[in-house]
Amino acid sequence: MTATEILRRQVRKYIDTADEDPLCRVNAILEIDQNSTEWWKNKQFLIELDKTNKAIDSGADKGVTFQDIEASIEARCGNYMEHKPRRHKVPGVSINMGKSL
Repeated sequence: MTATEILRRQVRKYIDTADEDPLCRVNAILEIDQNSTEWWKNKQFLIELDKTNKAIDSGADKGVTFQDIEASIEARCGNYMEHKPRRHKVPGVSINMGKSL
């Protein structure tokens, strides 16, 4: 039995016993995978992307700044920085931030 056949058997077993919520998540993942495209091969998309880049470079299109996105999030959700997870120090682990050892 190949690895793919084993995975198919395990997935079938999982799906046969799963409740609705996990099935919805699995279905969403499969739909995203099925609908994903190789955008770099889509000539019409590349033409539109090139047109947008030229408009941004020329100043005809201002684009969207990070500050614009941040303001939009804060307008809808409040200050997201208040909810940002804090980093915790792990004993015995240090991170070199560009300094030579």
